Amino acid sequence: MVLNYLLAGSEDLWGTIDWEADRCDFSGDLFTKILEITKRYADPESIGQTAVADRYRLDVDVREVVESNRRVILDYPFNDGWYPYFSVSDVLMVNANTKYPEGACEFIEYLLDEEGQTFVTQSSGLPVNKDMADSYKAWELKENEAEKSHYYMTIDGVPEEISLTKEMTDEALDYAERTRYLPLKTKEIQSIIYEEALLFYTGDKSLEAVIDLIQNRVQLYLDENM
Repeated sequence: MVLNYLLAGSEDLWGTIDWEADRCDFSGDLFTKILEITKRYADPESIGQTAVADRYRLDVDVREVVESNRRVILDYPFNDGWYPYFSVSDVLMVNANTKYPEGACEFIEYLLDEEGQTFVTQSSGLPVNKDMADSYKAWELKENEAEKSHYYMTIDGVPEEISLTKEMTDEALDYAERTRYLPLKTKEIQSIIYEEALLFYTGDKSLEAVIDLIQNRVQLYLDENM
């Protein structure tokens, strides 16, 4: 998780990948430090007591509770700044072989407009349509004022129904506005790095040997796929 946090937001893995030349170079100090830091803060037995990283979900976790447990909520490092990352569990796609691409696209457009977004359930988080997201939060606040809470947060590992406040609503909408998708282009290369870095973390290979393995495997991937 720590290694993913340090690498996943960069389009070129912090300069180690030259997409135009289809070349890579993992010999720099920054990549070496990333591997060293990740090993330093690893939780090899997955016992959790020594974990320094965890997920923060705005629609599940209460910021005050997270921070009271001496946790700091961080955005992800992207090439052009720091932003929350956006993950999806449901994706809308059109079959490339469909006989009716225009109709399929029209249907997806309908699902994403204001009327279609009214079918978003409470468990789905915020609607993707900004106007609907604003109105959804306004509805939640109105329901809370009428003592009809529909909001649940995880407090000390237990889901509890809480009363939504305007401050929480404003934070959620601001957070959503700042989110970015993590780059997809580096996914395969990241998988190679994770696999080989494990040999360094377990002590089976030296840092230098692992970096050489990563260099060779990633360059081979670039030669075969770019």
